[in-house]
Amino acid sequence: MAPKWECTKCLEDNSDSEEVCQWCDTARDEADPVRIEQRAAREAAAQAARDAAKEAAKEAARAARERHAEAPGGYAPTGQYFSPFPPFPQPSKPSHLSCDSDAETWARERRSRLVKELSIVDFCGAAERRSRLRALQLELHPDKHDQARQPHAQEMFLLVQSRWEEDEKGRKQRKQAEARKEEEERLAEEERQRQREAAREAARAREAALRRQRDAEEAEQKRRLEAARAAAQREERRRAEAAEEEEAPAPSDQEGAQLDEDDATDFSFEELVEEQHRVDAARRRRERELRIELADEKPSPDGEEPAPEDTSVQVNICDIQGPLRTIAAEKTWLRPSGKLQWVMIVDVKKLLERSEKVARQRQRLLFGDRDADDLELVADLAARGCLNLVLVVCMDKHFKLELFVSAFRSNWRTLQYAPASLRANPKIVRMAVNRDWHALALASPDLREDHALARLAVRGDGLALQVLSAKLQNDRPLVLTAVQQNWLALQFASIRLRGDRDVVLEAVRQDTSALEFASSRLQGDRSLVLLAVRVQGATLRFASPKLQADLEVVIEALKQDSKAIVHTAPEIRTDPKLHAAMRGNSEVLRFLGYDNRDRKNTEQELFDRNMGIFQCPYDDDDIAAALRGARFR
Repeated sequence: MAPKWECTKCLEDNSDSEEVCQWCDTARDEADPVRIEQRAAREAAAQAARDAAKEAAKEAARAARERHAEAPGGYAPTGQYFSPFPPFPQPSKPSHLSCDSDAETWARERRSRLVKELSIVDFCGAAERRSRLRALQLELHPDKHDQARQPHAQEMFLLVQSRWEEDEKGRKQRKQAEARKEEEERLAEEERQRQREAAREAARAREAALRRQRDAEEAEQKRRLEAARAAAQREERRRAEAAEEEEAPAPSDQEGAQLDEDDATDFSFEELVEEQHRVDAARRRRERELRIELADEKPSPDGEEPAPEDTSVQVNICDIQGPLRTIAAEKTWLRPSGKLQWVMIVDVKKLLERSEKVARQRQRLLFGDRDADDLELVADLAARGCLNLVLVVCMDKHFKLELFVSAFRSNWRTLQYAPASLRANPKIVRMAVNRDWHALALASPDLREDHALARLAVRGDGLALQVLSAKLQNDRPLVLTAVQQNWLALQFASIRLRGDRDVVLEAVRQDTSALEFASSRLQGDRSLVLLAVRVQGATLRFASPKLQADLEVVIEALKQDSKAIVHTAPEIRTDPKLHAAMRGNSEVLRFLGYDNRDRKNTEQELFDRNMGIFQCPYDDDDIAAALRGARFR
C-alpha cells in the first residue's frame, strides 16, 4: 500500500508524492504532522544550540573574570573593561582577551555583510540564488570555524538555512503550480478535442439525417406517383363498370340505400386524398366568390366609407406561452387598385405566415371555445373594436394526411387536433360520426349543416341534435328521428317543434318526463297530460297551473302516485269531491287540514279496521273500549 499523509486542516489522506493537499490546497510542510514535528525539532535544536552557545560564552567570560580577578592591575572583564583603579595611561588589552574581541568583531562585520548578501540574493535568478545560498551555508557552517566563532557562525548559519528552506519551499510550490497548470491545460485540450469530436459527430448525424430525409422524400414522391397511377387505373375501371351498369338493370331502392350505407362506413386512403383535393379546391373557390361578393358591396348606404373609429380593429394573437403579436388594422383594407377588401380570418393567417414563418395550413386560430373559420370576417367576430385569438400550430401527425389517417383510424378523437381543411373533409367526418356522434361537433360549420351527416348522427344517438345548427334543429323529420331514438333530444329541438304534438307525444310515450321540455301550450293540453299522469302521477308537476287544479287530472295522478298531491293547486285540496274520491288514502289526506271532517272520519275508520282485531289483554271494559276507539266516536 502506497504511503500517505493526513492533512491536519481537512483531515483527508493524500499521496506521499503530493506536496500540496489535493483537497484544501495547503502546503504539506504546514499540514503534515510528521513534517511539522520535524520542523519543530529542527527549530528546537537550533534554539538549543543558540542557548548553549550563549551559555558557553557566558561561562567562558565568567571563568575569565574569575581567572583574571587576581591578576595584577585588577582587570575583571565583564563585557567592557572595568578596573576600580585604572592606571594612567590605560594599558592595552591583554593578549589572552584578544580572541573574544576578534570573534565579536568578525561576527559583527560578517553579519552586516551577510545582510547585504541576502538582500542581493533576493534579486537573483533561481539557479544563482540557490548557488549563493549554498556557498553561504558552506562558509558559515560552525564546523568551518574555531571555537570562539562557532556561536556567531551557528546563528548566521541558521539564518541562511531558514532562507534556504523558504527558497526550497517556494521552488516546490512553483513546481506544483506549474504541474497543476500543465494538468489544467492538458484537460482543457482534451475537452476541446472532445468538443471537436462531438461537433464532427453532430455534422455526420446531420448529414445522415439529410440523407434519410432525401430518401424519404424520394420514397414519398414515388409512392404518390404510384398512388396517382392506381387512382387513374381505378378511374378507368370505374368508368368501365359504369358503362357495364348502364346495360344492367338498376337496383331497387332498398338495395341502393344499403349500398350507400355500406359506402359510408369506411373509405380508402386514396379516396380520402381525392376528397381532400376537392375540398381544398372548393374552399379556394368559395373564398374567391366571397371576396368578389364583398368587394361589390358598398361600405355604407350613402356610398361613403365609415368613420375610422368605426372601422379600427385590434387583433390580439397569443399562443400557449403568452402574447405573440398584435395587428392594428381596419375592418376593410385597400387593394392596390383602390377598392376595399374585407378582412377575413384567412388574411390574418397570411400575415402570421409571413411574420412567424408558420404555414397557414398548419394554423388554427381559436375564438373562444371554437375554431375561427377561414372565411369568417374579422368585423363579425370583433367586439368593441378588439378581437382575441389563440394560435395553435398543428403537428405533422395531425397535419400530414397520411400520418393523420393512420392515427385517426385507431382513435377518432384525433380529429380535434386536425386543421380546418381536414375537418371540412366530409368523408373523414363521416367515418368519425359512424364511431361516435360527438365527432360532429368537431366538423366545420358547413358540415354541421349537412343533412345527411346529421341524419347519420341522430340515428346513432338522438342527443346529437344538440350539436346541429338551428336550421336542422327546426327540421321536423330529423327531430322526429332523434326523438324516436332518445326522448331527451326533445330539449334540443326548436321552439316550434317542441310545440308539435306528434313530436312531443312520441317523446312522452317513451318517458312522461319529456313533458317538461314541451311548449307551454302542450303542457296545458288536457288529453296529453292525462296520458302522462296515468303512466306516472308525478308528471303533474310539468302540467300547466290550470290542469293542476283540474279535478279529473288530479284524481288520475293521485291514483297512480299519492305523492303527486304536493303538485296540485292549493284550491283543489279543499274540494269535497277530491276528499270523497281519495277516501281511505291516508297519504293524500294527511295534506288536508286538521279540522277537515273527511280526514277525521278516514282516520277513525282506519283505526277501527286495524285495531278491531286487537284482543285487549285487560279485563276492564272501559280500557278495552278506549283502545278500540269507542271514546272517539
